[in-house]
Amino acid sequence: MQVLLSSAILGAMACSGGVTCSGCGGAPLGPIPGGFDPAAQINLGIQARLTNSGAGFIGSEFPDLVRAYARMKCGPSEEVDCPDRFRDVQGAPAPTSCDPVELECVGPTGSSEPVLGFPIDRTESSGAIVCRDQPTDPIPSVRECAAWLRLEGLQLSPLAPNQVRARVTVQIYTTQIPFRYDPLNADCLLEVDSSRGSSRLQDFEVTAELRPYAGPDGGQLEVAITDVATPSIENEDLTIQRDPVQADGLEIFCRVADIPQLQPLIVGIFARQLGDILDTEIRKALGWRCGRADDLPCPRASTCNSKGYCENGSGLVVPQKLGTEGRLDFATLLGGLAPPTLGSMDISFLVGGQQSADAQGVTLGIRSGMEAGERDLGCALDLPSPRTRPGFSPPATFPVEDKVDLDFDGARETPFMVAAAMSDVVLDQAMWSAYSSGLFCQTISSYDIDLLNTGSMAVVIPSLRLLTHQDLDPRSIWPAAIRMAPGGEPRLRIGAGHLENGEIVEPLLTLEIPRMHMDFSAMVEERWVHLMTVESDLQIPLGLETNPANELEIVLGEVTLVDPQVTRSEILAETPEELEDSFPMLIGTALSQLSGSLAAPFGLPSGSELGGFTMEVLGIRGVDVGGRHRFVAAYADLGFDASLAPALSYAVETHAKLERLVVPPSAEMSIARKGGPIIPTVELGVPSESETGRPLEHQVRLDGGAWSFFSRGSVIGLNRPELLIQGVHELEVRSREVGRYRTLDATPVKLTIRIDTEPPVLSVREADQGATIDAFDVVSGENVQIEVVTSAGVREGKVGFVAIEELGREGLVEVRAIDEAGLVTSVVLQPAVEPQVTSAAGCRCTASPRPESGWLLAIFAMLLLSRVARTRRAIRSVAGFSFRSRGPEGPPPTTEA
Repeated sequence: MQVLLSSAILGAMACSGGVTCSGCGGAPLGPIPGGFDPAAQINLGIQARLTNSGAGFIGSEFPDLVRAYARMKCGPSEEVDCPDRFRDVQGAPAPTSCDPVELECVGPTGSSEPVLGFPIDRTESSGAIVCRDQPTDPIPSVRECAAWLRLEGLQLSPLAPNQVRARVTVQIYTTQIPFRYDPLNADCLLEVDSSRGSSRLQDFEVTAELRPYAGPDGGQLEVAITDVATPSIENEDLTIQRDPVQADGLEIFCRVADIPQLQPLIVGIFARQLGDILDTEIRKALGWRCGRADDLPCPRASTCNSKGYCENGSGLVVPQKLGTEGRLDFATLLGGLAPPTLGSMDISFLVGGQQSADAQGVTLGIRSGMEAGERDLGCALDLPSPRTRPGFSPPATFPVEDKVDLDFDGARETPFMVAAAMSDVVLDQAMWSAYSSGLFCQTISSYDIDLLNTGSMAVVIPSLRLLTHQDLDPRSIWPAAIRMAPGGEPRLRIGAGHLENGEIVEPLLTLEIPRMHMDFSAMVEERWVHLMTVESDLQIPLGLETNPANELEIVLGEVTLVDPQVTRSEILAETPEELEDSFPMLIGTALSQLSGSLAAPFGLPSGSELGGFTMEVLGIRGVDVGGRHRFVAAYADLGFDASLAPALSYAVETHAKLERLVVPPSAEMSIARKGGPIIPTVELGVPSESETGRPLEHQVRLDGGAWSFFSRGSVIGLNRPELLIQGVHELEVRSREVGRYRTLDATPVKLTIRIDTEPPVLSVREADQGATIDAFDVVSGENVQIEVVTSAGVREGKVGFVAIEELGREGLVEVRAIDEAGLVTSVVLQPAVEPQVTSAAGCRCTASPRPESGWLLAIFAMLLLSRVARTRRAIRSVAGFSFRSRGPEGPPPTTEA
């Protein structure tokens, strides 16, 4: 159920970027061969609602939105400089300058400011020529025509049927713009500066239309700027004077120029330029990216332009597909619980189709689709998709409202900013797809649940004790299993979602499974034996709750069995009526295991997924339309965190390699060492600059823990106590440009750090006509190499039995065990003499000659389990023969007889 609800109920909220195969709720989605069939998408299957209060919140956060998304770029490649004449809301100067690293216009504190700048194009209209200078004119140089805006406020107003009007409040100033006014034969300089007027501000009205994209294979939603206008520009904001460069006439001609007559021209210039900028920025924000490693190919009739966007034949950026699309692999989701025949389900939720606006807000349609990708016909009947059945009705329209009844008192008194609603039509598709894919056919056994065994079931079904002889031997406990298969297509019925003091008044959802067929079996006399069959209609109430981590959790109510029937239970002593009473406990155990796999908490869309916006869920309930609950809807308020806005710049590619690893001997890594243990040291080599020449900083984390602080330089030193632990550690490294969090590499480099100071344990045991060799290492495990060294040379050995002939009958025989770190333990077999210690530096052993048969007999009378010593050798002698163990420094070897 997690998959169905996380992918569908909040599909509208969950996906703000392009099409992704990762899913919105953590569902394991993969690509769909050939893509999702557009004909299978249901218009308005999910509907997202933005109310006027939500629009008002967006307006209140407008300056931060601009700082996050519309940072003014600067530098040699840009056409205009950063503005330096604006003032803040208190009237203090608020100049900006170009950050040499970010190449963005920033304020005195280094933070981004809500400013825009753009050149003004040459325009001829109504006898006037604005920005009249041309390269062919006999003047020293073409003068700059440019304007700058500081964005101060935004007010959004929905307009029926599918438009949004935005009143944008700005500060504005321009360069001195040369223009020619033919009616007066005047050559003048025009300048606009809103700070000279009484309000210091200027309003522009921008109208955007929400409509389906008409291009082939393009995205589902297009947002186009259809009109930009301004009521007027205050006369005080305009100054006109004679142009000293181009002027042919007198100063008085510019002074008597008809400013009211020039108003429409001036207004038109700024409106057109601002409209072009906004349209470009919106198309880029919604545009289909290309040219990067993970980008999809551009759709038909479009190409990848130089800025990394797919562009159609008209030069417009093609909108991307917004939403989630992919194939859900139930086997991956369920893991060990999945039967081998389990299929898959194809999911598609794309913003688009019908969009609408009204006096209370805007509704975005989500084209929704769920189809069986790979069917399990051994589990499910071959039924047609619900959308193709006779009598199919499309989704209802989500109610136009800005308040909701969340306490079920009959009054809509709770205002909300956004809502996302999934229709019952999509739920029907979800149930059919899951059923056809085999999701409802499961087998649960002792291998999945420890408590599902004959011992635990015997508490409920006492006759199991006799079948398994547990009455004679209390340890006679055997595995049990439950196999489930529905008798027909399940259904999710929407209710109000009304709870009172934790009790269900009316569940949000009720999962109805017709004639669920369940076979119970157990291991009896070392073979699987059928115990009984139960058939029953199941009704399972479901709800959705939000936890403190802002995750949605599916909650289950008490399962109701309708008309249960027990058959094929003759092997049990209990009557069918008695077995019916035991069944709810048993099926509850099985459903608990399944719900643990299918109903894990899933997070709401994060701020980064929603473009910097955060959500506070107010409530989730069923929505009544025409006397029947037709939607499951989640209601929320918005917040905004500019730091969570998606990255607008490229990510650094991390490069790192292990330069040096210093691992002390075991004794020096021990807490028994005087002065404490010496920690291994790691040194990594990393670049100090990016490919573009900007300085880099780096983070590391060990074994999936927390990331470190950033550090600079070409060498990273790591001296972490965790490295005292013997084993294979994973070290991750990621880089970014200094201070630029949006350039952080999302794919860290992973390095393997092996800490292993202990050699493998090697044992040799006597066996008939040979010996048995065994070796194990704490870090390498069973991956230990065996070598046998004789007078004939070195050959590869093996763990297990070794014949006498392989060991050799004369001279020394050495058996070596080598772990993955290259540490060696060896056992040396030789004719033994009485041990004589000749010096502190080592040991020497001698023995009198003995018959060959005694030599072999003595070898295999000895079992040696040794740990290695580097400077010290231990000698053991049995029946006149010695075994010598040697290797790196460590504790003395042990001998096992």
